[in-house]
Amino acid sequence: MWCGGLFLLMGESMEKWIQDLEIKKGALRKRLGIKEGETISLSELYRLKDKLSKQLEKAKGKERQDILKFLRQVNLAITFKESKRG
Repeated sequence: MWCGGLFLLMGESMEKWIQDLEIKKGALRKRLGIKEGETISLSELYRLKDKLSKQLEKAKGKERQDILKFLRQVNLAITFKESKRG
């Protein structure tokens, strides 16, 4: 089944698809300089997303790729936070 850019299989694997993702845990936290155990609020993530979106419009080349990767990390964190809240 196609779902938001991810191909999900029906059944047991659908429930555990998130565990199968190859993501570096703590990468966003390290990039922001936040210690482990401290929480990153949803409002902070939204502010950071807005800031990065504006920077992305002006950036070129390697800098653009770095900002885009950072923006993807922030978007994923927002998605995870909202899914916990909902």
